[in-house]
Amino acid sequence: MAQRPTDDELVRRYKDGDIKAFEELYGRYHRYVFHICYSYLKNIDDAEDMKQTVFQEILHKIWKYQGLGNFKDWLGTVIRNRCRDAVRSSSKINFNDCEFNMIETDEHNPSKVIEDKETAIKLLKYISQLDEPARTIICDRIIYTIPMKDIANYCSISFKHAYRIYHRTLNEIKMKFNVK
Repeated sequence: MAQRPTDDELVRRYKDGDIKAFEELYGRYHRYVFHICYSYLKNIDDAEDMKQTVFQEILHKIWKYQGLGNFKDWLGTVIRNRCRDAVRSSSKINFNDCEFNMIETDEHNPSKVIEDKETAIKLLKYISQLDEPARTIICDRIIYTIPMKDIANYCSISFKHAYRIYHRTLNEIKMKFNVK
């Protein structure tokens, strides 16, 4: 029985003109891509559309893939970046009107402090002045509802460290804005 070609072999074959090699990569990873897209978008149709968008992007970016790392990790980065962009572009954050689309509703959500435009502006200014990675973690988790494990990966820190930064910063926000 023939050994299954590696991802890197399939990429090389595709770059050499073998369309079937890309079809095999698609067959291997279409479910993986869909699941990550769904974890961000929370809608089957949107996740399916995003899956197609990701594979179209892969067709263009695969020429830059050098095979120095793991193809699945590289693919995951492309998926997460594309999904983050989609989530960010669909979220309503209009600084002038202070219109927020904050989905998370648990008791740790600082959006509860937003009673009027003035408080919202103060909160946004406070968040914008946070150091990295705290600013990214707070924005991605609260405003864009991105899963903490994906935020940790994006920030290149451990899940535990991202979680600690999130809660420490959340407590600072609560204290500053007098939220119990």
